[in-house]
Amino acid sequence: MIKGVIFDMDGTLLDSMPFWRTCSSDFLRAKGLTPEEGLDEKMATMSIDEGGVYLQQHYFPNKTADEINREVSDHLIDAYAHTIVAKSGAVEALRGLKARGIKVALATASERCHSDPAFERLGVMDCFDGLYTCGQAGRGKSHPHVFLLAAREMGLNPAECAVVEDAPHALRTAKAAGFVTVAVPDESMDWAEAQTYADHTLSSLTDWEEMLAW
Repeated sequence: MIKGVIFDMDGTLLDSMPFWRTCSSDFLRAKGLTPEEGLDEKMATMSIDEGGVYLQQHYFPNKTADEINREVSDHLIDAYAHTIVAKSGAVEALRGLKARGIKVALATASERCHSDPAFERLGVMDCFDGLYTCGQAGRGKSHPHVFLLAAREMGLNPAECAVVEDAPHALRTAKAAGFVTVAVPDESMDWAEAQTYADHTLSSLTDWEEMLAW
C-alpha cells in the first residue's frame, strides 16, 4: 500500500509549462522590447546566469546581468503568485490524499519562491508534509536526491512512496531508486517515453483515487 505521494510541480500539479515556453519573450515584451525569433528556444539551453548575461548583452546594455536576473526572477514569482493555474484534478488530489491519511510531499526543480505563492493562492499549502527543491537536495532529477530527501523526511522508504511526474527522465530516476512511479500527461512531454518508466499511469490527476488501491 502506498503511504506517501511525492508530486512534481511544473507540468504535474501546475499548468506552468506553456508559461516557461515563452517566458523570455514575454519578459521582453513587458519591457516594451521585441524579442528575436527563436529566443525562447535559445534561452532554454542556458543556465539562469548565462541567460542574464545574454539578455544584458543583447537587450539591456545599460543594466548589469545581475539586475536582469533579479527582474526575471520577479517576473517568474509574479506569474506563480497570480497567473499560473493548477492542472485538472490537482487540488482535489492533494486534498483527497491528505484527508485519507496519505503523506504528501513536493519534489521540484523550481524554487520555493515559485511554489509557495502558487500553492498559497490555491489554498493547498496545508496539504503538504514537506516541500523540497533540487537546489536544496544538491542535484537535479537525473539523480534521486530530491526524491530520497522527501521520502526520508516523511519517514518512509522508497517502496512505500509513489512519485508522480510528467518528465521521463525524472520517472526513470525515481524508478531506479525503488519508488513506485506514476506518469501523468502534459503536452510538453514525450508520453510514450514516460510510460516506459511508469509503474502506473493516470490520464489526469482527476483519477487520483486510483492511487489508493496500489
